[in-house]
Amino acid sequence: MIEKMSEDLQSNNENKKTLKKMEDMLKGRTSHYFDVDQFLMGGDYFLEQNKIKQAKELLAIALEQHPLSSELMIQQAQVLAMQERYNDALSLIDEAENIDPNNKDLILVRAEIYSGSDEHQKAIDCYNQFINEAASDEFLDVIYNDLAWEYETINDYRNALEALKKALILNPKDDSLLFEIAYFYEVLEEQEESISYYKTYIDEHPYSYNAWYNLGNIYNDLELYEKAVEAFDFALVIKDDFASAYFNKGNAYFRLGKYKQAIECYIDTFEYEENQAITYSYIGESFEKLNQLDDAEKSYKVALEIDSKLIDALVGITIVKDKQEKTIEGLPYIEQVTKLYPNNFDGWYILGEVNEKLERYESARTCYEKAYEIAPDNTDVILTYSNFIAEQDSVQDAIHLIEPSTSIEVKYRLVAYYLMLEKHEEAVELFENCLQYKYDLHKKLLEYYPLLIEKPAFGALIEKYN
Repeated sequence: MIEKMSEDLQSNNENKKTLKKMEDMLKGRTSHYFDVDQFLMGGDYFLEQNKIKQAKELLAIALEQHPLSSELMIQQAQVLAMQERYNDALSLIDEAENIDPNNKDLILVRAEIYSGSDEHQKAIDCYNQFINEAASDEFLDVIYNDLAWEYETINDYRNALEALKKALILNPKDDSLLFEIAYFYEVLEEQEESISYYKTYIDEHPYSYNAWYNLGNIYNDLELYEKAVEAFDFALVIKDDFASAYFNKGNAYFRLGKYKQAIECYIDTFEYEENQAITYSYIGESFEKLNQLDDAEKSYKVALEIDSKLIDALVGITIVKDKQEKTIEGLPYIEQVTKLYPNNFDGWYILGEVNEKLERYESARTCYEKAYEIAPDNTDVILTYSNFIAEQDSVQDAIHLIEPSTSIEVKYRLVAYYLMLEKHEEAVELFENCLQYKYDLHKKLLEYYPLLIEKPAFGALIEKYN
């Protein structure tokens, strides 16, 4: 061990002397001869220091001294590519290939150059050529990873996914691949296939906590929250300090309406990672669901102490203050959202609701208009804004606002507006069409306009399509 350390120290000192000579040479003070390996070491050093100009100058001298070195040509080509001189870089690689046609590294450098110049299909062809000609599997997982990135760039997610699967077979210890594979399954909207893949992987690698974790996330996405909790539990049995697993398990419990268990999971994350503002915000929302409004407010405020710009916490306090019948006290928080995030329609929408409740109708109108301008297709915005117009202006104006919408829930609201104007035939026809598309949504219409059930024609249609 002592002998090895002595050798490393000696080598390091020699490299420092070599680099000093190279720097002097580049400044025109001296002239030196270096072998190929020394020049390559110097080139690497300057590139690591982001001294592109010095690296290029050094390699120019290197090629004068060693004009037939393919390794130096490769390094110089990489420097040229960094300067976006892609054609020059490719010409140099062609020259190197003539000298050393069996050097497979040339294929990879050519792929990198093509990638940098946005010729991604050519880069893909190079990577596939290298894979087909590779003498062994060594480092092929990295190549498959690079190949996946190229496929992703041209939106070929299927081949990107397959490349990542091959990379994982070659290097099952690279957990980052598990997350990337999950991402591409999600992009392809093949969550069921994703579940099958991870179950098979877990059969072969039962102690992969990241595999269990990704499986839990997929179950969460599919709203299979009980299964998600189970998968996160397996991840935590294997790795009991896995903060993200506690957090997402908390999310699953929240969706199940088990708010106390959700809070416990969120609090568990603090034992294994720094306190996160978003976690305190989720704790606040859980307390809010339990109607423990004081605790909810405290949690939201802690979140804002960590991150004063967190939308979830600003909105959360606004809602809590309203539930506490202190709506006016929530006003500054939601106003802060619209100042910080002027293109966030939720902020304007909620500010509109707060102003309307405070009977600040012109301010409410301005906020609703802004929310509608940003998100004209959002159902909640359309329904709330149209109701405001119906009450403050006229039902006919509300109809003009919502008639262009293709949302079935909005169409149901249009039925109510038709009835308010005694347009009975139009209302019946539209109501029947809506029932055929989304039957259950008629319940929301009844909440908004309960008088509808008293009209025989509508009751008959509800029975007909039940």
